[in-house]
Amino acid sequence: MVTRGTIGRQARVQIDSGASSVKKNAEGSSVGGGVSSHSKPELSSRLAALTVLNDVYKRDSFANLDLPQVLHKYQVTGQNAHFATEIVYGTLRWKELIDRILKSAGLSSAKTSVEVLNICRIGTYQILFMDTPAYAAVTMSVNMAHHQKLFRQKSFINVILRKISTRTLQEWQSIVVSQVPKTQGLQRLSIRYSHPEWIIEKYQRSLEATYDKSHGDELLVPNLVRNNEPPSVTLCIRPSLITREELIEQLPKDAQWESTHYSPLGVKVKGVNPKNLPAVKNGSVGVEDEGSQIAALSLVNAPLKNEVTENKSIKNKIIEKNNVAENNVIENNMANNTAGNNVTNKLAKDITGKDTCASQRWLDMCAGPGGKSAVLASYAQKYNASLTLNEIAPHRLELVKENVRAFTDSTIERFTHVDGREYAQKPYKYGFFDKILVDAPCSGLGVIRRRPEARWRKNEEDIKQLCQLQYELLCAAIEILKPGGVVAYVTCSPTIEETRDVVEKICRDHSFMEHLDSHKIISTFAPEVVKGQQGLDTQLWEVPHDTDMMFISLLRKIN
Repeated sequence: MVTRGTIGRQARVQIDSGASSVKKNAEGSSVGGGVSSHSKPELSSRLAALTVLNDVYKRDSFANLDLPQVLHKYQVTGQNAHFATEIVYGTLRWKELIDRILKSAGLSSAKTSVEVLNICRIGTYQILFMDTPAYAAVTMSVNMAHHQKLFRQKSFINVILRKISTRTLQEWQSIVVSQVPKTQGLQRLSIRYSHPEWIIEKYQRSLEATYDKSHGDELLVPNLVRNNEPPSVTLCIRPSLITREELIEQLPKDAQWESTHYSPLGVKVKGVNPKNLPAVKNGSVGVEDEGSQIAALSLVNAPLKNEVTENKSIKNKIIEKNNVAENNVIENNMANNTAGNNVTNKLAKDITGKDTCASQRWLDMCAGPGGKSAVLASYAQKYNASLTLNEIAPHRLELVKENVRAFTDSTIERFTHVDGREYAQKPYKYGFFDKILVDAPCSGLGVIRRRPEARWRKNEEDIKQLCQLQYELLCAAIEILKPGGVVAYVTCSPTIEETRDVVEKICRDHSFMEHLDSHKIISTFAPEVVKGQQGLDTQLWEVPHDTDMMFISLLRKIN
Protein backbone atom coordinates (compact mmCIF):
# COMPACT_ATOMS: atom_id res chain seq x y z
CA MET A 1 0.00 0.00 0.00
CA VAL A 2 1.37 3.36 -0.97
CA THR A 3 0.57 6.98 -0.43
CA ARG A 4 -1.42 8.82 -3.05
CA GLY A 5 0.31 9.44 -6.36
CA THR A 6 2.70 6.50 -6.22
CA ILE A 7 1.68 3.16 -7.66
CA GLY A 8 3.59 0.08 -6.57
CA ARG A 9 4.42 -2.04 -3.57
CA GLN A 10 6.93 0.22 -1.88
CA ALA A 11 6.06 1.54 1.54
CA ARG A 12 3.38 -1.09 1.70
CA VAL A 13 1.58 -1.48 4.99
CA GLN A 14 -0.99 -4.00 6.11
CA ILE A 15 -4.55 -2.89 5.67
CA ASP A 16 -6.22 -2.97 9.02
CA SER A 17 -8.80 -1.04 10.94
CA GLY A 18 -5.85 0.13 12.98
CA ALA A 19 -7.23 -0.13 16.44
CA SER A 20 -3.74 0.21 17.86
CA SER A 21 -3.46 3.67 16.38
CA VAL A 22 -6.45 4.88 18.32
CA LYS A 23 -6.28 2.90 21.52
CA LYS A 24 -4.07 5.22 23.53
CA ASN A 25 -5.95 8.28 22.35
CA ALA A 26 -9.18 6.75 23.58
CA GLU A 27 -7.84 5.76 26.97
CA GLY A 28 -8.65 7.65 30.09
CA SER A 29 -7.31 7.58 33.60
CA SER A 30 -9.38 6.36 36.54
CA VAL A 31 -12.60 8.30 36.92
CA GLY A 32 -15.31 8.22 39.50
CA GLY A 33 -18.47 6.19 39.04
CA GLY A 34 -21.73 7.55 37.73
CA VAL A 35 -20.25 10.15 35.38
CA SER A 36 -22.30 11.44 32.48
CA SER A 37 -21.61 9.53 29.29
CA HIS A 38 -21.61 12.79 27.37
CA SER A 39 -18.96 14.45 29.58
CA LYS A 40 -16.36 11.62 29.45
CA PRO A 41 -15.57 10.44 25.91
CA GLU A 42 -13.45 7.54 27.19
CA LEU A 43 -16.49 6.19 29.06
CA SER A 44 -18.94 7.06 26.30
CA SER A 45 -17.07 4.93 23.77
CA ARG A 46 -17.24 1.91 26.07
CA LEU A 47 -20.90 2.49 26.90
CA ALA A 48 -21.65 2.65 23.18
CA ALA A 49 -19.84 -0.67 22.67
CA LEU A 50 -21.75 -2.18 25.59
CA THR A 51 -25.07 -1.02 24.19
CA VAL A 52 -24.36 -2.62 20.80
CA LEU A 53 -23.26 -5.91 22.37
CA ASN A 54 -26.38 -5.97 24.57
CA ASP A 55 -28.51 -5.43 21.47
CA VAL A 56 -26.70 -8.20 19.58
CA TYR A 57 -27.19 -10.76 22.35
CA LYS A 58 -30.61 -9.66 23.62
CA ARG A 59 -32.37 -8.58 20.43
CA ASP A 60 -30.40 -10.41 17.71
CA SER A 61 -29.51 -7.09 16.11
CA PHE A 62 -26.69 -6.73 13.60
CA ALA A 63 -23.61 -4.89 14.84
CA ASN A 64 -22.90 -3.16 11.52
CA LEU A 65 -26.42 -1.68 11.47
CA ASP A 66 -26.70 -0.90 15.17
CA LEU A 67 -23.29 0.63 15.75
CA PRO A 68 -23.64 3.88 13.71
CA GLN A 69 -26.90 4.75 15.47
CA VAL A 70 -25.50 4.04 18.92
CA LEU A 71 -22.34 6.06 18.27
CA HIS A 72 -24.52 8.99 17.28
CA LYS A 73 -26.66 8.59 20.39
CA TYR A 74 -23.61 8.70 22.67
CA GLN A 75 -21.99 11.47 20.60
CA VAL A 76 -18.91 9.32 20.04
CA THR A 77 -16.80 10.49 17.09
CA GLY A 78 -13.27 10.39 15.69
CA GLN A 79 -10.72 8.26 17.49
CA ASN A 80 -13.19 7.28 20.19
CA ALA A 81 -15.57 5.98 17.53
CA HIS A 82 -12.75 3.85 16.09
CA PHE A 83 -12.02 2.61 19.59
CA ALA A 84 -15.64 1.61 20.22
CA THR A 85 -15.84 -0.09 16.83
CA GLU A 86 -12.74 -2.16 17.54
CA ILE A 87 -14.16 -3.25 20.90
CA VAL A 88 -17.49 -4.33 19.37
CA TYR A 89 -16.09 -6.27 16.44
CA GLY A 90 -13.15 -7.70 18.35
CA THR A 91 -15.27 -8.87 21.26
CA LEU A 92 -17.73 -10.55 18.87
CA ARG A 93 -14.98 -12.25 16.88
CA TRP A 94 -13.19 -13.62 19.94
CA LYS A 95 -16.29 -14.52 21.93
CA GLU A 96 -15.50 -18.25 22.30
CA LEU A 97 -11.96 -17.72 23.55
CA ILE A 98 -12.92 -14.79 25.81
CA ASP A 99 -15.75 -16.78 27.40
CA ARG A 100 -13.43 -19.72 28.03
CA ILE A 101 -10.92 -17.41 29.68
CA LEU A 102 -13.61 -15.78 31.82
CA LYS A 103 -14.80 -19.22 32.91
CA SER A 104 -11.25 -20.16 33.92
CA ALA A 105 -11.06 -16.90 35.87
CA GLY A 106 -14.17 -17.82 37.87
CA LEU A 107 -17.10 -16.38 35.92
CA SER A 108 -20.08 -18.64 35.30
CA SER A 109 -21.97 -17.43 32.23
CA ALA A 110 -25.05 -19.41 33.30
CA LYS A 111 -25.28 -17.41 36.55
CA THR A 112 -24.30 -14.03 35.09
CA SER A 113 -26.58 -11.52 33.38
CA VAL A 114 -25.91 -10.69 29.74
CA GLU A 115 -25.02 -7.11 30.66
CA VAL A 116 -22.44 -8.08 33.29
CA LEU A 117 -21.03 -10.73 30.98
CA ASN A 118 -20.64 -8.17 28.19
CA ILE A 119 -18.88 -5.72 30.53
CA CYS A 120 -16.43 -8.48 31.44
CA ARG A 121 -15.99 -9.39 27.76
CA ILE A 122 -15.21 -5.76 26.90
CA GLY A 123 -12.71 -5.49 29.74
CA THR A 124 -11.05 -8.79 28.82
CA TYR A 125 -10.73 -7.80 25.16
CA GLN A 126 -9.04 -4.53 26.08
CA ILE A 127 -6.62 -6.20 28.50
CA LEU A 128 -5.58 -9.10 26.27
CA PHE A 129 -6.04 -7.88 22.70
CA MET A 130 -5.50 -4.13 22.79
CA ASP A 131 -2.87 -1.76 24.15
CA THR A 132 -5.17 -0.60 26.92
CA PRO A 133 -3.39 -0.49 30.28
CA ALA A 134 -4.92 -3.06 32.63
CA TYR A 135 -5.79 -0.47 35.29
CA ALA A 136 -7.72 1.61 32.73
CA ALA A 137 -9.63 -1.38 31.39
CA VAL A 138 -10.57 -2.55 34.90
CA THR A 139 -11.52 0.90 36.16
CA MET A 140 -13.61 1.75 33.12
CA SER A 141 -15.40 -1.58 33.32
CA VAL A 142 -16.31 -0.91 36.95
CA ASN A 143 -17.46 2.57 35.97
CA MET A 144 -19.66 1.10 33.24
CA ALA A 145 -21.29 -1.15 35.83
CA HIS A 146 -21.88 1.87 38.07
CA HIS A 147 -23.35 3.85 35.18
CA GLN A 148 -25.71 0.95 34.39
CA LYS A 149 -26.71 0.79 38.10
CA LEU A 150 -25.15 -2.65 38.54
CA PHE A 151 -23.84 -1.63 41.96
CA ARG A 152 -23.71 -5.09 43.49
CA GLN A 153 -21.66 -6.48 40.58
CA LYS A 154 -18.93 -3.84 40.65
CA SER A 155 -16.60 -5.68 43.04
CA PHE A 156 -17.17 -8.98 41.21
CA ILE A 157 -16.23 -7.40 37.86
CA ASN A 158 -13.19 -5.84 39.47
CA VAL A 159 -11.97 -9.20 40.84
CA ILE A 160 -12.51 -11.10 37.58
CA LEU A 161 -10.74 -8.56 35.40
CA ARG A 162 -7.82 -8.15 37.77
CA LYS A 163 -7.35 -11.90 37.62
CA ILE A 164 -7.48 -11.76 33.82
CA SER A 165 -4.75 -9.11 33.83
CA THR A 166 -2.28 -11.37 35.64
CA ARG A 167 -1.58 -13.39 32.48
CA THR A 168 -0.90 -12.67 28.82
CA LEU A 169 -3.16 -13.71 25.96
CA GLN A 170 -0.76 -16.50 25.01
CA GLU A 171 -0.76 -17.84 28.56
CA TRP A 172 -4.54 -17.84 28.75
CA GLN A 173 -4.78 -19.52 25.35
CA SER A 174 -2.48 -22.30 26.51
CA ILE A 175 -4.51 -22.79 29.69
CA VAL A 176 -7.93 -23.05 28.06
CA VAL A 177 -6.78 -25.04 25.02
CA SER A 178 -4.90 -27.54 27.20
CA GLN A 179 -8.20 -28.40 28.87
CA VAL A 180 -9.17 -30.22 25.65
CA PRO A 181 -7.42 -33.51 24.72
CA LYS A 182 -4.93 -33.28 21.86
CA THR A 183 -6.95 -35.87 19.99
CA GLN A 184 -9.75 -33.31 19.64
CA GLY A 185 -7.92 -31.20 17.08
CA LEU A 186 -10.90 -29.30 15.68
CA GLN A 187 -12.18 -28.41 19.14
CA ARG A 188 -8.78 -27.06 20.13
CA LEU A 189 -8.73 -24.94 16.96
CA SER A 190 -12.27 -23.82 17.75
CA ILE A 191 -11.18 -22.43 21.11
CA ARG A 192 -7.85 -20.96 20.06
CA TYR A 193 -9.22 -19.17 17.00
CA SER A 194 -12.77 -18.61 18.27
CA HIS A 195 -14.81 -20.36 15.58
CA PRO A 196 -17.62 -22.89 15.97
CA GLU A 197 -16.18 -26.34 15.42
CA TRP A 198 -18.61 -27.21 12.63
CA ILE A 199 -17.57 -24.14 10.61
CA ILE A 200 -13.91 -25.13 10.84
CA GLU A 201 -14.85 -28.59 9.55
CA LYS A 202 -16.68 -27.00 6.60
CA TYR A 203 -13.64 -24.86 5.78
CA GLN A 204 -11.35 -27.86 5.97
CA ARG A 205 -13.44 -29.91 3.54
CA SER A 206 -13.68 -27.05 1.07
CA LEU A 207 -9.97 -26.26 1.20
CA GLU A 208 -9.18 -29.89 0.46
CA ALA A 209 -11.58 -29.78 -2.51
CA THR A 210 -10.05 -26.54 -3.78
CA TYR A 211 -6.45 -27.67 -3.48
CA ASP A 212 -4.91 -31.01 -2.58
CA LYS A 213 -5.26 -32.22 1.01
CA SER A 214 -1.80 -31.17 2.22
CA HIS A 215 -2.06 -27.66 0.77
CA GLY A 216 -5.62 -27.33 2.05
CA ASP A 217 -4.52 -28.28 5.57
CA GLU A 218 -1.74 -25.70 5.40
CA LEU A 219 -4.24 -22.94 4.62
CA LEU A 220 -6.81 -23.80 7.31
CA VAL A 221 -5.24 -21.96 10.27
CA PRO A 222 -4.21 -18.88 8.21
CA ASN A 223 -7.83 -18.48 7.12
CA LEU A 224 -9.07 -18.77 10.71
CA VAL A 225 -6.54 -16.11 11.72
CA ARG A 226 -7.61 -13.81 8.88
CA ASN A 227 -11.27 -14.23 9.85
CA ASN A 228 -10.42 -12.52 13.14
CA GLU A 229 -8.85 -9.49 11.47
CA PRO A 230 -10.71 -6.47 10.10
CA PRO A 231 -11.23 -6.61 6.31
CA SER A 232 -9.75 -4.02 4.01
CA VAL A 233 -11.82 -1.33 2.32
CA THR A 234 -11.82 -1.91 -1.43
CA LEU A 235 -13.12 0.55 -4.00
CA CYS A 236 -14.38 -0.64 -7.38
CA ILE A 237 -14.52 1.52 -10.49
CA ARG A 238 -17.30 1.33 -13.04
CA PRO A 239 -15.05 1.05 -16.12
CA SER A 240 -17.48 2.65 -18.55
CA LEU A 241 -17.62 5.72 -16.27
CA ILE A 242 -14.13 6.21 -14.80
CA THR A 243 -10.60 4.80 -14.89
CA ARG A 244 -8.63 3.51 -11.95
CA GLU A 245 -6.07 6.27 -12.44
CA GLU A 246 -8.81 8.92 -12.25
CA LEU A 247 -10.04 7.40 -8.99
CA ILE A 248 -6.53 7.42 -7.50
CA GLU A 249 -6.23 11.11 -8.31
CA GLN A 250 -9.27 11.78 -6.11
CA LEU A 251 -7.79 10.12 -3.01
CA PRO A 252 -6.61 12.39 -0.17
CA LYS A 253 -2.90 13.19 -0.27
CA ASP A 254 -2.24 11.34 2.99
CA ALA A 255 -4.26 8.26 1.97
CA GLN A 256 -2.62 4.86 1.74
CA TRP A 257 -3.67 2.73 -1.20
CA GLU A 258 -2.73 -0.07 -3.55
CA SER A 259 -4.28 -1.46 -6.69
CA THR A 260 -6.00 -4.81 -6.23
CA HIS A 261 -3.75 -7.73 -7.12
CA TYR A 262 -6.23 -9.59 -9.35
CA SER A 263 -9.16 -7.42 -10.38
CA PRO A 264 -8.39 -4.65 -12.89
CA LEU A 265 -11.14 -2.56 -11.29
CA GLY A 266 -10.15 -2.22 -7.63
CA VAL A 267 -8.15 -0.03 -5.26
CA LYS A 268 -7.63 -0.95 -1.60
CA VAL A 269 -7.50 2.07 0.67
CA LYS A 270 -6.76 3.03 4.25
CA GLY A 271 -7.46 6.37 5.87
CA VAL A 272 -10.21 7.14 3.35
CA ASN A 273 -13.89 7.72 3.95
CA PRO A 274 -15.40 6.53 0.65
CA LYS A 275 -18.49 8.72 1.10
CA ASN A 276 -16.32 11.83 0.74
CA LEU A 277 -14.98 10.91 -2.72
CA PRO A 278 -16.66 12.65 -5.69
CA ALA A 279 -16.59 9.40 -7.69
CA VAL A 280 -18.52 7.58 -4.97
CA LYS A 281 -20.99 10.44 -4.69
CA ASN A 282 -21.78 10.38 -8.42
CA GLY A 283 -21.96 6.58 -8.63
CA SER A 284 -18.95 5.95 -10.86
CA VAL A 285 -17.17 4.14 -7.98
CA GLY A 286 -18.52 1.87 -5.25
CA VAL A 287 -17.23 -0.14 -2.30
CA GLU A 288 -16.92 -3.80 -3.35
CA ASP A 289 -14.64 -6.61 -2.21
CA GLU A 290 -12.18 -7.82 -4.82
CA GLY A 291 -13.72 -11.30 -4.72
CA SER A 292 -17.09 -9.93 -5.78
CA GLN A 293 -15.41 -8.01 -8.59
CA ILE A 294 -13.80 -11.24 -9.85
CA ALA A 295 -17.15 -13.06 -9.68
CA ALA A 296 -18.87 -10.45 -11.87
CA LEU A 297 -15.95 -10.27 -14.29
CA SER A 298 -16.00 -14.03 -14.75
CA LEU A 299 -19.51 -13.82 -16.19
CA VAL A 300 -18.62 -10.82 -18.35
CA ASN A 301 -15.67 -12.75 -19.84
CA ALA A 302 -17.46 -16.09 -20.26
CA PRO A 303 -18.02 -16.75 -23.99
CA LEU A 304 -21.42 -17.66 -25.34
CA LYS A 305 -21.67 -20.78 -27.48
CA ASN A 306 -22.42 -18.82 -30.64
CA GLU A 307 -19.45 -16.51 -29.98
CA VAL A 308 -17.09 -19.48 -29.88
CA THR A 309 -18.37 -21.01 -33.14
CA GLU A 310 -19.04 -17.75 -34.97
CA ASN A 311 -15.55 -16.37 -34.33
CA LYS A 312 -14.08 -19.30 -36.25
CA SER A 313 -16.45 -18.62 -39.11
CA ILE A 314 -15.69 -14.90 -38.97
CA LYS A 315 -11.97 -15.54 -39.22
CA ASN A 316 -12.54 -17.70 -42.30
CA LYS A 317 -14.72 -14.98 -43.83
CA ILE A 318 -11.99 -12.39 -43.23
CA ILE A 319 -9.47 -14.57 -44.99
CA GLU A 320 -11.87 -15.01 -47.90
CA LYS A 321 -12.57 -11.26 -48.06
CA ASN A 322 -8.86 -10.48 -47.96
CA ASN A 323 -8.26 -12.88 -50.83
CA VAL A 324 -11.05 -11.23 -52.77
CA ALA A 325 -9.59 -7.82 -51.96
CA GLU A 326 -6.17 -8.91 -53.19
CA ASN A 327 -7.67 -10.20 -56.44
CA ASN A 328 -9.51 -6.94 -56.83
CA VAL A 329 -6.27 -5.02 -56.43
CA ILE A 330 -4.69 -7.11 -59.12
CA GLU A 331 -7.66 -6.42 -61.33
CA ASN A 332 -7.45 -2.70 -60.38
CA ASN A 333 -11.06 -2.78 -59.18
CA MET A 334 -10.64 -0.13 -56.49
CA ALA A 335 -14.30 0.05 -55.59
CA ASN A 336 -14.57 -3.62 -54.79
CA ASN A 337 -11.28 -3.44 -52.91
CA THR A 338 -12.62 -0.70 -50.66
CA ALA A 339 -15.81 -2.62 -50.01
CA GLY A 340 -13.82 -5.69 -49.08
CA ASN A 341 -11.76 -3.72 -46.62
CA ASN A 342 -14.90 -2.30 -45.01
CA VAL A 343 -16.30 -5.79 -44.48
CA THR A 344 -12.98 -6.97 -43.13
CA ASN A 345 -12.85 -4.12 -40.62
CA LYS A 346 -16.39 -4.85 -39.47
CA LEU A 347 -15.73 -8.55 -39.01
CA ALA A 348 -12.47 -7.88 -37.24
CA LYS A 349 -14.30 -5.58 -34.89
CA ASP A 350 -16.60 -8.49 -34.06
CA ILE A 351 -13.62 -10.68 -33.22
CA THR A 352 -12.28 -8.18 -30.69
CA GLY A 353 -15.42 -8.73 -28.66
CA LYS A 354 -16.22 -5.04 -28.49
CA ASP A 355 -19.52 -5.43 -30.28
CA THR A 356 -20.31 -9.09 -29.66
CA CYS A 357 -22.53 -8.20 -26.68
CA ALA A 358 -24.68 -5.79 -28.68
CA SER A 359 -28.38 -6.68 -28.35
CA GLN A 360 -27.61 -9.22 -25.62
CA ARG A 361 -29.86 -9.34 -22.54
CA TRP A 362 -28.29 -9.94 -19.13
CA LEU A 363 -29.97 -10.66 -15.79
CA ASP A 364 -28.81 -10.34 -12.19
CA MET A 365 -31.38 -12.61 -10.54
CA CYS A 366 -30.48 -11.90 -6.87
CA ALA A 367 -29.06 -8.42 -7.27
CA GLY A 368 -29.06 -6.90 -3.77
CA PRO A 369 -27.22 -4.91 -2.58
CA GLY A 370 -26.00 -4.14 -6.10
CA GLY A 371 -22.19 -4.17 -6.13
CA LYS A 372 -21.91 -6.93 -8.72
CA SER A 373 -24.86 -5.39 -10.56
CA ALA A 374 -22.88 -2.20 -11.03
CA VAL A 375 -19.93 -4.10 -12.50
CA LEU A 376 -22.26 -5.90 -14.92
CA ALA A 377 -23.94 -2.59 -15.79
CA SER A 378 -20.55 -1.06 -16.58
CA TYR A 379 -19.81 -3.67 -19.22
CA ALA A 380 -23.38 -3.82 -20.46
CA GLN A 381 -23.20 -0.09 -21.13
CA LYS A 382 -19.76 -0.42 -22.71
CA TYR A 383 -20.87 -3.24 -25.02
CA ASN A 384 -24.45 -2.07 -25.71
CA ALA A 385 -26.09 -4.95 -23.85
CA SER A 386 -29.13 -4.48 -21.62
CA LEU A 387 -29.36 -5.52 -17.97
CA THR A 388 -32.36 -6.54 -15.87
CA LEU A 389 -31.95 -6.37 -12.09
CA ASN A 390 -34.13 -8.42 -9.78
CA GLU A 391 -34.26 -8.37 -5.97
CA ILE A 392 -36.99 -9.84 -3.78
CA ALA A 393 -36.29 -7.73 -0.65
CA PRO A 394 -37.64 -4.15 -1.02
CA HIS A 395 -34.89 -2.45 1.00
CA ARG A 396 -32.18 -4.31 -0.92
CA LEU A 397 -33.80 -3.35 -4.22
CA GLU A 398 -33.44 0.29 -3.20
CA LEU A 399 -29.73 -0.34 -2.58
CA VAL A 400 -29.46 -1.84 -6.07
CA LYS A 401 -31.05 1.23 -7.61
CA GLU A 402 -28.64 3.43 -5.68
CA ASN A 403 -25.65 1.41 -6.87
CA VAL A 404 -26.56 1.67 -10.57
CA ARG A 405 -27.92 5.21 -10.56
CA ALA A 406 -25.13 6.44 -12.86
CA PHE A 407 -26.10 4.20 -15.77
CA THR A 408 -28.42 5.06 -18.63
CA ASP A 409 -31.97 3.81 -19.05
CA SER A 410 -30.92 2.04 -22.23
CA THR A 411 -28.46 -0.04 -20.18
CA ILE A 412 -30.80 -0.85 -17.30
CA GLU A 413 -33.74 -2.50 -19.04
CA ARG A 414 -35.84 -2.87 -15.91
CA PHE A 415 -35.95 -3.51 -12.16
CA THR A 416 -38.08 -6.38 -10.92
CA HIS A 417 -39.17 -7.26 -7.41
CA VAL A 418 -40.02 -10.97 -7.38
CA ASP A 419 -38.80 -14.31 -6.13
CA GLY A 420 -36.15 -15.31 -8.69
CA ARG A 421 -37.89 -18.64 -9.19
CA GLU A 422 -40.85 -16.74 -10.67
CA TYR A 423 -38.81 -15.95 -13.77
CA ALA A 424 -39.10 -19.59 -14.86
CA GLN A 425 -42.83 -19.62 -14.12
CA LYS A 426 -43.50 -16.58 -16.35
CA PRO A 427 -40.87 -16.57 -19.11
CA TYR A 428 -43.32 -14.83 -21.45
CA LYS A 429 -43.34 -11.89 -19.05
CA TYR A 430 -39.62 -11.42 -18.62
CA GLY A 431 -38.20 -13.03 -21.77
CA PHE A 432 -34.97 -14.96 -22.14
CA PHE A 433 -31.39 -13.96 -21.37
CA ASP A 434 -27.90 -14.48 -22.77
CA LYS A 435 -26.08 -14.16 -19.43
CA ILE A 436 -27.46 -14.61 -15.92
CA LEU A 437 -25.81 -14.06 -12.56
CA VAL A 438 -27.25 -16.13 -9.71
CA ASP A 439 -25.57 -14.68 -6.63
CA ALA A 440 -27.62 -17.00 -4.47
CA PRO A 441 -28.70 -16.47 -0.86
CA CYS A 442 -26.29 -18.50 1.25
CA SER A 443 -25.01 -19.08 4.76
CA GLY A 444 -22.48 -16.24 4.41
CA LEU A 445 -19.71 -18.30 6.01
CA GLY A 446 -17.26 -16.72 3.60
CA VAL A 447 -17.78 -13.18 4.93
CA ILE A 448 -17.93 -13.68 8.69
CA ARG A 449 -14.93 -11.40 9.17
CA ARG A 450 -17.35 -8.63 8.10
CA ARG A 451 -20.27 -9.94 10.18
CA PRO A 452 -18.61 -11.40 13.27
CA GLU A 453 -21.81 -12.22 15.14
CA ALA A 454 -22.92 -14.43 12.24
CA ARG A 455 -20.57 -17.26 13.18
CA TRP A 456 -22.44 -17.70 16.48
CA ARG A 457 -25.92 -17.58 14.92
CA LYS A 458 -25.56 -19.97 12.01
CA ASN A 459 -26.08 -23.72 12.23
CA GLU A 460 -25.87 -26.67 9.88
CA GLU A 461 -29.65 -26.88 9.53
CA ASP A 462 -29.63 -23.44 7.90
CA ILE A 463 -27.40 -24.78 5.15
CA LYS A 464 -29.70 -27.70 4.35
CA GLN A 465 -32.63 -25.35 3.79
CA LEU A 466 -30.54 -22.94 1.72
CA CYS A 467 -29.24 -25.66 -0.61
CA GLN A 468 -32.75 -26.41 -1.89
CA LEU A 469 -33.40 -22.72 -2.54
CA GLN A 470 -30.05 -22.36 -4.32
CA TYR A 471 -30.82 -25.34 -6.54
CA GLU A 472 -34.28 -24.00 -7.42
CA LEU A 473 -32.94 -20.53 -8.28
CA LEU A 474 -30.31 -22.04 -10.54
CA CYS A 475 -32.93 -24.25 -12.22
CA ALA A 476 -35.04 -21.15 -12.86
CA ALA A 477 -32.07 -19.37 -14.40
CA ILE A 478 -31.44 -22.32 -16.72
CA GLU A 479 -35.08 -22.27 -17.85
CA ILE A 480 -34.81 -18.67 -19.09
CA LEU A 481 -31.26 -18.94 -20.43
CA LYS A 482 -30.98 -18.77 -24.22
CA PRO A 483 -29.27 -21.65 -26.02
CA GLY A 484 -25.56 -20.90 -25.94
CA GLY A 485 -26.05 -18.62 -22.94
CA VAL A 486 -24.01 -18.67 -19.72
CA VAL A 487 -25.12 -18.62 -16.09
CA ALA A 488 -22.70 -17.81 -13.25
CA TYR A 489 -23.53 -19.46 -9.94
CA VAL A 490 -21.91 -17.50 -7.11
CA THR A 491 -22.04 -17.74 -3.33
CA CYS A 492 -20.20 -15.99 -0.50
CA SER A 493 -19.94 -19.33 1.27
CA PRO A 494 -17.28 -21.99 0.65
CA THR A 495 -19.21 -24.98 2.05
CA ILE A 496 -19.25 -28.01 -0.23
CA GLU A 497 -23.01 -28.40 0.22
CA GLU A 498 -23.79 -24.89 -1.05
CA THR A 499 -21.26 -24.88 -3.86
CA ARG A 500 -19.92 -27.99 -5.58
CA ASP A 501 -22.79 -30.24 -4.50
CA VAL A 502 -25.38 -27.84 -5.96
CA VAL A 503 -23.49 -27.57 -9.25
CA GLU A 504 -23.01 -31.33 -9.52
CA LYS A 505 -26.74 -31.92 -8.98
CA ILE A 506 -27.56 -29.31 -11.62
CA CYS A 507 -25.27 -30.99 -14.14
CA ARG A 508 -26.77 -34.42 -13.37
CA ASP A 509 -30.33 -33.16 -13.77
CA HIS A 510 -29.66 -30.96 -16.83
CA SER A 511 -27.58 -32.90 -19.35
CA PHE A 512 -27.76 -29.99 -21.79
CA MET A 513 -25.69 -27.76 -19.46
CA GLU A 514 -21.96 -27.58 -20.12
CA HIS A 515 -19.76 -27.13 -17.04
CA LEU A 516 -17.20 -24.54 -18.15
CA ASP A 517 -13.64 -24.32 -16.93
CA SER A 518 -13.86 -21.17 -14.80
CA HIS A 519 -10.09 -21.27 -14.26
CA LYS A 520 -9.47 -20.78 -17.96
CA ILE A 521 -11.92 -17.89 -18.16
CA ILE A 522 -10.70 -16.13 -15.02
CA SER A 523 -7.11 -16.59 -16.19
CA THR A 524 -7.85 -14.21 -19.06
CA PHE A 525 -7.82 -11.31 -16.59
CA ALA A 526 -6.47 -12.74 -13.29
CA PRO A 527 -4.27 -15.81 -13.90
CA GLU A 528 -2.78 -15.93 -10.40
CA VAL A 529 -6.20 -16.39 -8.77
CA VAL A 530 -6.63 -19.99 -9.86
CA LYS A 531 -3.05 -21.13 -9.33
CA GLY A 532 -3.01 -24.63 -7.80
CA GLN A 533 -6.80 -25.05 -7.81
CA GLN A 534 -8.44 -28.33 -8.81
CA GLY A 535 -11.55 -29.02 -10.85
CA LEU A 536 -13.55 -26.59 -13.00
CA ASP A 537 -14.90 -24.21 -10.34
CA THR A 538 -13.06 -21.40 -8.58
CA GLN A 539 -13.05 -20.89 -4.81
CA LEU A 540 -11.51 -17.71 -3.44
CA TRP A 541 -10.06 -17.58 0.08
CA GLU A 542 -8.96 -14.89 2.49
CA VAL A 543 -5.62 -16.68 2.34
CA PRO A 544 -4.03 -16.70 -0.22
CA HIS A 545 -6.28 -14.24 -2.10
CA ASP A 546 -7.08 -11.60 0.54
CA THR A 547 -10.70 -11.59 -0.65
CA ASP A 548 -14.00 -12.81 0.71
CA MET A 549 -14.51 -16.56 0.23
CA MET A 550 -16.41 -16.37 -3.06
CA PHE A 551 -17.34 -19.49 -5.01
CA ILE A 552 -17.69 -19.18 -8.81
CA SER A 553 -19.11 -21.75 -11.22
CA LEU A 554 -19.92 -21.12 -14.90
CA LEU A 555 -22.44 -23.19 -16.86
CA ARG A 556 -23.39 -22.88 -20.55
CA LYS A 557 -26.55 -24.13 -22.25
CA ILE A 558 -25.60 -26.24 -25.26
CA ASN A 559 -29.09 -27.19 -26.42
